[in-house]
Amino acid sequence: FDDNAFQGDEAVGLRLRDAYLKPWSQHQPMERLIQAYEAARPLGALHQAMSYMWILNNIAEDARWQLEGGLRQWLKIVLTLCGG
Repeated sequence: FDDNAFQGDEAVGLRLRDAYLKPWSQHQPMERLIQAYEAARPLGALHQAMSYMWILNNIAEDARWQLEGGLRQWLKIVLTLCGG
């Protein structure tokens, strides 16, 4: 899920993260799941950016304006999550 939608309310984002991970807690401790989740966030954002890039390169030029903002947004998120 895109937890960036809750940047203004960290508590909501944390509750959503915990609810997402809870079913997996029967297999691993929650602390380890949270560590894995945090480690995977940059890769997930990079995947989104790459998807937008592929789509932009493969749609009609007159339709690109509708998705260009998404590519920029996900690249900014990648940089933020990687400490840039």
